[in-house]
Amino acid sequence: MEEACEFRSWAELIPDALGVIFTNLSLQERVTVIPRVCKSWANAVTGPYCWQEIDIKDWSNRCQPDQLDRLLEMLITRSCGTLRKLSVSGLQTESIFTFTAENACSLHTLRLPRSSMNDSIVEQIAGRLSMISFLDVSYCIKIGPYALEMIGKNCKLLERVVSKHAPIGYCGEAASRR
Repeated sequence: MEEACEFRSWAELIPDALGVIFTNLSLQERVTVIPRVCKSWANAVTGPYCWQEIDIKDWSNRCQPDQLDRLLEMLITRSCGTLRKLSVSGLQTESIFTFTAENACSLHTLRLPRSSMNDSIVEQIAGRLSMISFLDVSYCIKIGPYALEMIGKNCKLLERVVSKHAPIGYCGEAASRR
């Protein structure tokens, strides 16, 4: 008696399942390769399933600020408000901080090391980050005590803040390579 073998096409998987699988791939693969495989994979990777956690910290250290802003806007838009974790380094423009805050109602973990965030920007966006429980603003040299106070007042679920600063006289990684 022959056993019937039933094969199921990967293209027939529900987008949630594909999204879970695709989160194990690199950012580059999710953005450039997966959308070209088939229509169902393209739909899954452009939907919120793959973008609830965005970690582009390593990539962001190697790119230009305008490229970084465009990529981050695209990925946050794809998350459709389901973004829970964001890790990105070196954000420079006020508009990207505002965009992130406006589209991050589910955000719990926010890592923004080496970003140009300042007290004024923090005052504007802190109220929109009410779900944050972990915040990393290490080496954000423009953030002062006032900004941290605003974060504390607005982020009632906050459990941990990381705010490391470079030692006095430290000029960055480039200086250490000379």
